[in-house]
Amino acid sequence: MKKILSITLLILSFSCGPSRKYVCLDNKKLSKEMISFLNEFEQASANHDSGKLIELLDSEYRKVQLFELHDGNIDRFLNELFCGSFISEAGFKCLKYNSIKEINFVRAENIKEGYTVYYKVSDGNYEVICSLVVTVKTSNKKTTFGIYGALG
Repeated sequence: MKKILSITLLILSFSCGPSRKYVCLDNKKLSKEMISFLNEFEQASANHDSGKLIELLDSEYRKVQLFELHDGNIDRFLNELFCGSFISEAGFKCLKYNSIKEINFVRAENIKEGYTVYYKVSDGNYEVICSLVVTVKTSNKKTTFGIYGALG
């Protein structure tokens, strides 16, 4: 089953050309603000910018997962953020954030909290499909986004 999912995600990643880069599974285009947020996340990931990555996290997620569960250990926390199923074989692996060589948007799905976004992430040795939630919160006519990864 994991192999079928991995192959499907791989096919989807190659079928999305530059003009379709940020499209949801239901073919709705993402907002300019969301695209800007995803670009920031991708740039911070590719540049191994731990400060920016922490800044882009959902505030509640950051508080509970980074500071309460990981005791503020940023490296350990970020290394657990980039986990996923292998693309070419069965299995699961977490990639160290500071060894990421490439991160490519695959697709997004609308969910109650915002979006689930899928990325193909590579460290040069392994490629995984990583899924993250991007929360969308609106307060006083201002929309904010935040990354929400694995729990525990």
